[in-house]
Amino acid sequence: MEIMDKPSLIILAAGKGTRLQPLTNTTPKPLIKIAGKLILEWNMENAYRYISEIVMVVGHLESLIRDYFGKSYKGVPIKYVTQKKLNGNAVALGLVKDVIGGSRLVIINGDDIYSKELFQKSFLGKDFLICRRQEDCSSVGAVKSNNGRLTEIVEKPKKFISNLANTGFYFVGSKIFQYCPKIKLSKRGEFEVTDLINLYAKDRFIKIIRNDMGSIPISYPWQILEATQKLFSGMKKSLILGKVEKGVTIKGKIFLGKGSIIKSGAYLEGNFYIGENCVIGPNCYLKGFAALGNNCFVGNGSEVVRSSLGNDVSLRHQSYVGDSIIGNTTNFGAGSKVANLRHDFKNIKMMINNELTDTGRNKFGAVIGDGVKLGINTSVYPGVKIGSFKTTLPNEIVKKDLV
Repeated sequence: MEIMDKPSLIILAAGKGTRLQPLTNTTPKPLIKIAGKLILEWNMENAYRYISEIVMVVGHLESLIRDYFGKSYKGVPIKYVTQKKLNGNAVALGLVKDVIGGSRLVIINGDDIYSKELFQKSFLGKDFLICRRQEDCSSVGAVKSNNGRLTEIVEKPKKFISNLANTGFYFVGSKIFQYCPKIKLSKRGEFEVTDLINLYAKDRFIKIIRNDMGSIPISYPWQILEATQKLFSGMKKSLILGKVEKGVTIKGKIFLGKGSIIKSGAYLEGNFYIGENCVIGPNCYLKGFAALGNNCFVGNGSEVVRSSLGNDVSLRHQSYVGDSIIGNTTNFGAGSKVANLRHDFKNIKMMINNELTDTGRNKFGAVIGDGVKLGINTSVYPGVKIGSFKTTLPNEIVKKDLV
């Protein structure tokens, strides 16, 4: 079998990530941290051995991405292209035509996580698309095929098309740029990369490769929790770089960063990532799984269950966070709690782009942005968003989105 030269990796990372607001109001979606690493870091780490260069299309809060990664990642050069008008991924792809150095391209979304195995497949040198089995493709692209060949990607179909979902991972030749001028505006008001792939597929054989485990979608807030749990499931052993006092119970695997301490009476039941300079305990409970950024504080009587916390999050006194995503520099006043279960046990719904959306989960808490300060004894209903830098009064009940 012929082995090809290393391809160029194109990362489409310009979008605003509106479905993840308020988190993306202050952080570009590709820089959201999942299980201790940024989304982009997961992909670069899995890809860098198999690619010749990284070409990143940036736009929303682009300076944060440029400043963080600089000009290279582990010896692989990084080039940046700015998409000034966010009018679709097909436009974004067309912008890289004059800067890429190779004739073969790996194209990925900048907001999903892809496994090392998928990047390895680029050495085979044949055009392909990665899909996964998914019964309901109404929120993604449904893949139609004939004898293993891509015939069409139907974006967010209202009726059943197929049970194969497009993952946004493509391996194609640079001749795809020839089709950019032919793309028309879609019903969603964007120039879609899937339309570009469809045109390319009419003239060339794009092989359909099904891989149900190779990609982790992160389009909605609750998928941050699903991704965290999935990535934690691969933890084989603990790595403790900080200090664990006597009297701590750990039932599971943990990563404990430098300068962090778990104090006596803390009970950890599950797999956890705890960043640097954190204080956990005394007498607190971490259950299921959780990822905590740097400089976090989970104090006496507080409980964190199946959640993701950013940097500088403080839950010092008798607070509860369940099935929630908490932004950076957020403080829970004493006794503040997030509810994560309806009394009727029905699925939690959340407003996404002005549409009430079913999370598919009967346990889901809140999405809280950066810089939020909750007054003591604040109670937050399940499925609620609290926008960045918002505050609540003591004993306030947050029933609806506070944005």
